[in-house]
Amino acid sequence: MVARPHADLPLLLRAEELDFVVARTWTAGNALTRSQAKVNRSTLPSGDAFIDFSSGVCSSDAGTLLVANLNHAMDPATMPNSNFEFAKAMRKRDGAHLVMLEPFAWDLPTLVAHGLVDSIAVLHPLLRLDGDAPSITRGRAPEAKRYELRGRIGRYSQDIYFHFLNCGLRIAPSAASGSGDCDNPPGYNRAYVYCGQDFSPETWWRNLQRGRVVVSSGPLLRVRANDELPGHVFVARQGGTVELDIACQLSTRQKIEYLEIIKNGRVIESVRLDEWAAKGRRLPLVKFQESGWIVLRVVANSETGYRCAMTGPFYVEIGDQRRIHKESAKFFLDWVVDRARQIRRSGADAGQLKAQLEPHRQARDFWRRLVDKGRA
Repeated sequence: MVARPHADLPLLLRAEELDFVVARTWTAGNALTRSQAKVNRSTLPSGDAFIDFSSGVCSSDAGTLLVANLNHAMDPATMPNSNFEFAKAMRKRDGAHLVMLEPFAWDLPTLVAHGLVDSIAVLHPLLRLDGDAPSITRGRAPEAKRYELRGRIGRYSQDIYFHFLNCGLRIAPSAASGSGDCDNPPGYNRAYVYCGQDFSPETWWRNLQRGRVVVSSGPLLRVRANDELPGHVFVARQGGTVELDIACQLSTRQKIEYLEIIKNGRVIESVRLDEWAAKGRRLPLVKFQESGWIVLRVVANSETGYRCAMTGPFYVEIGDQRRIHKESAKFFLDWVVDRARQIRRSGADAGQLKAQLEPHRQARDFWRRLVDKGRA
């Protein structure tokens, strides 16, 4: 997502070697200007690149929700500026893709519980070329003692995403540079989506939602497991075993020491790149006897910020059951309860308070059911 003057975007696409850019055009609750009102759909600035001029945001202290790939004109002045009501309204529009731009946003677990998030920007505008933001000022901050200072926000953001996967949810990772709102160049945080021979905005969004994606702020990973792309679900009968043979290609300008295989939220293999090269660029087989997931990640050695590349998940489902981690479900249950406490302290009258709390009450029940179903 970029917030740059529209006239500059074709040149910026060429300068940053981008094929597809989402240009934020409007904000919920605000009227469009005359120039903005002329652009509603994706346009083709050149023969092989696209700009999506349809996108807009709903932004509050509880999070920033982006909607893109809108097929029809709309009046943002009539859109609610509550994340929940905004997401419900956008969900009714064919093709609309909802992205939470902040993995730590207070409203995120509630929106996910209601099925109102299509992807989560695990690389987001607080992760910057000239140095990451020093802290999270809007959202649920991490415990300082759990993360080293360098790369704290980036690793915390990905850990939140891993908790969602550990709850049996299949949500794609995405990326947003926030260029124009911060000093990032367009595409600093970017998503590479596999489209095959049909590169179009419709195919791009559809395959992003399927998880056929690698997000990156520098390195490029190209990964297949058993010759399948990220997002694939490997299925076996109860009592069966799934073995994943991972093929990986890596391109980078930054120094990278380790290639990590993350299984169910934990690093199970950390392979030095020199050893990986010496072994013919082969990785160990990853075996599953229970349902779960893996992603591959590389983190660059950078003094200025958290720079990494990470694949979308490969999923394993054994015995028609998704694995649910009790601790991860409890993580979001506590989050929703804390958010409800915030709302109660907001000073709203009794009628407003009841309406504002209802989506969070339903989300609390959703996460509580997952806690009860989950395994330690």
